[in-house]
Amino acid sequence: MRAFLAFLLILISAPAAAQENGAEADRVAVLAVIDRLFDAMAAGDGEAIAALSVPSGMITAIPQANGEGNDPLSPLSWDDFAERVENAPAPLRERIFAPDVRVQGDMAMVWARFDLHVGDNFSHCGTNLFELLRQGGTWRLYHVTYTHEQTGCEAR
Repeated sequence: MRAFLAFLLILISAPAAAQENGAEADRVAVLAVIDRLFDAMAAGDGEAIAALSVPSGMITAIPQANGEGNDPLSPLSWDDFAERVENAPAPLRERIFAPDVRVQGDMAMVWARFDLHVGDNFSHCGTNLFELLRQGGTWRLYHVTYTHEQTGCEAR
């Protein structure tokens, strides 16, 4: 009887363990796409950025409030972003900290604080919101929205 109960417990817990392993695999895969984006930015590789992104998606900067309550958004297509990266005056080094990753089926989002350096010089910090879609089994960047902050940046 004991052996039978132990067997039943294993059968019952196996699907939950498989789901946890799948969720961790998705988390790792999603963060790997973001790491590859940062590698492409550092290398000035627009083609790599294009390969990581969904062409209809975009990147939107939310500038730091200037007190006038009328700060325009700055949306860019992935092609425009890739061109800016290719023409950057120095390698772009972006880092994220303590990412919060959420995955549901074929969509994912990552919320994380970041800092950005152009060459050796600090540029700005803020919060990134990455939206990714899984297409044909591959995670790709769809939308990225980020704040552009000059103050309140943690020393990193």
